[in-house]
Amino acid sequence: MSSQGSRYNFFHPLHHTYYMQFPELSDEKIVYSKDGWLLVKSGTVHLEDKQIFFFNPLTKMRIDLPDLTYYHRFAKFSFSGLPTSNDYVVVGIESTFCVEIGVIKFGMDNWQIDEISLGEPSSERYHVSLNPIFMDGCCYCLDVNGKVGIFDPNDVINSWKIVGKTLWRPRWSRDSLFQSFMVESDEELLAIFLINDGRVYVYKLDKLKFDWIKVEDLDEKVIYEQCFIMGGKRNNFEE
Repeated sequence: MSSQGSRYNFFHPLHHTYYMQFPELSDEKIVYSKDGWLLVKSGTVHLEDKQIFFFNPLTKMRIDLPDLTYYHRFAKFSFSGLPTSNDYVVVGIESTFCVEIGVIKFGMDNWQIDEISLGEPSSERYHVSLNPIFMDGCCYCLDVNGKVGIFDPNDVINSWKIVGKTLWRPRWSRDSLFQSFMVESDEELLAIFLINDGRVYVYKLDKLKFDWIKVEDLDEKVIYEQCFIMGGKRNNFEE
């Protein structure tokens, strides 16, 4: 999905691109989408509170959430399920100087905000790069180097942990990371890494050892992420 003013392009991996006009969203930013719903953030001035709401592009239904104050500038968002249900959870995360996580659930009047300090050295710090993924009641957040932050939105402070290892070299290296994606597939967490020299790596997260396992074969699966499509049987993704 991409936008030009109030015109939005919706991409279907097997069919065509669909163009739709949404004047309601002309000055807004779509931060996440799932199950036919958009999570939208407004507020373009640096020092103003940010409105955040659900929007259904087919029915035009809007569900408002409590505002975020200007000093909570979450970079990535996600939500667990349909906003018309009474058990949805919305999370936002930022990791500039510390990890800051916001949680809002059905029936809450204000966001619950938690801050988690990060240790030294700075090279081992955590920098979130993608929207979180809900799986097994927890949120999984990929960082720029391949590590994963995990937390339970019901107990952020006590459940937060960073697992996995740094996979990539500095950005100026030929072997550095160009782009990454993370998806849930058949109750497994898959990460796709595109390297500057054109190679592609796929890993799945071992949920017992909390470490990445290299995937050599997708079987019959097809992964579609932001107009990047891969699938089928391949013996070596990086070749």
